[in-house]
Amino acid sequence: EKKTLTALIIVNVFSYVFLPTSVNIILSSGLIVLLGIYYLRTQTWTTPYKAVLLFCLFFVLFMLVSLPFNPVQSDGVMIFINFTSVIVFSFLAIGIFTTEKTMTYLIHSLLVLVGILSLHGIYQRIIGVPVDPAWLDESFGSQLVRVYSVFGNPNVYGEFLVLTVPMVFAGMNLQERFALKAIYG
Repeated sequence: EKKTLTALIIVNVFSYVFLPTSVNIILSSGLIVLLGIYYLRTQTWTTPYKAVLLFCLFFVLFMLVSLPFNPVQSDGVMIFINFTSVIVFSFLAIGIFTTEKTMTYLIHSLLVLVGILSLHGIYQRIIGVPVDPAWLDESFGSQLVRVYSVFGNPNVYGEFLVLTVPMVFAGMNLQERFALKAIYG
């Protein structure tokens, strides 16, 4: 059962890159329910993550309080739903990745995801996929290469890399064999 949840969580992490946000919210919400049932049924949830829980609660509360002040209410509600589903999902998923083996699966999965997206970006560069002119900086001219992979926005791709590359380097440090270190590198 825990293996299935681990696989579903990893699939959900992959889906955030490739599927629309509304579909990902539905998938995350379904996994929140499954994780809740799992923890209630197995009585395995302990709360050693009180600081994380406190941060999550403050963040959700802050977003809830800021909703009335958003100039476009519908956007604010969608952002609240999106962030709340991701935060609750992430908090509950922490309890599944408690062993070195499950963490290794997650890190390997992130390596695969970063690799796929990087290869896609390199492919775009080689075949010459045009970048939206809104993302080009005229002052750098043609010296600057902007890659966006599947994100459609090079800044979002950069944010993705900033969040995932440190985990890839952590995975590289965990490897003992040189060949696996080279793959991670």
